[in-house]
Amino acid sequence: MKRCAHVSRRMVLAGLLAAPSAAASAPLIDLTKGTGIFALDNNQGRPTGFQSLYTQDPAISAQPPNTLEPASPLNPFETGLRLNLRNANIDEQMSLSVPPTLQLSALDRQRLNHFLRDWRENETVQMDDQVLQYLFLICAEHNMHGSALDVLIASGYRSTKTNELLRQRSREVAVNSWHTQGKAIDFYLPGVSNRQLGAKARDICTGGVGVYSNFVHIDSGARRQWGA
Repeated sequence: MKRCAHVSRRMVLAGLLAAPSAAASAPLIDLTKGTGIFALDNNQGRPTGFQSLYTQDPAISAQPPNTLEPASPLNPFETGLRLNLRNANIDEQMSLSVPPTLQLSALDRQRLNHFLRDWRENETVQMDDQVLQYLFLICAEHNMHGSALDVLIASGYRSTKTNELLRQRSREVAVNSWHTQGKAIDFYLPGVSNRQLGAKARDICTGGVGVYSNFVHIDSGARRQWGA
């Protein structure tokens, strides 16, 4: 992609996707070890090996979240985007082709919602348009040669039951996590430092961006930043 296209796209994206709302998310996973609050005990089917990865808590606003309308279709790349998604918790994989409009077919949207489900409860919701567009645009910025891009997903949707379980294990899990509304994703790109990935996410996202040692958190809440 040409440099001028990058600048124009970010300017358009900032105008279309800016919408204040408020809440905080607290994703928890250790992608390096493949374990974390979601990791299963092979013998008993219970999560084991939890380790807090937080260095600071994201700012939390007392204002209730606003209803966000889906952003208009954009054209961030000429030929679309191919993603190889992998769930870092259960090693489930999915291939996805994203068209230049960012608008998935009904079938692909259904497949993606299932992939980003709360796998622990096998519960699925319709993922938020904005947070999906953030993910696609960030991935497009790191896919300069048009080949399929590997993306590790640490957390997508979390049911209230799972979120409460995580809160019992760590005070750093937000009561009203954006994950419980399908408006947050934690992810990692192999070969890309999280500092670099976080910097690109901050350029693109008008919501929350948190940078951790093993993943980057994005959500469609109010604009806020934390982490390295």
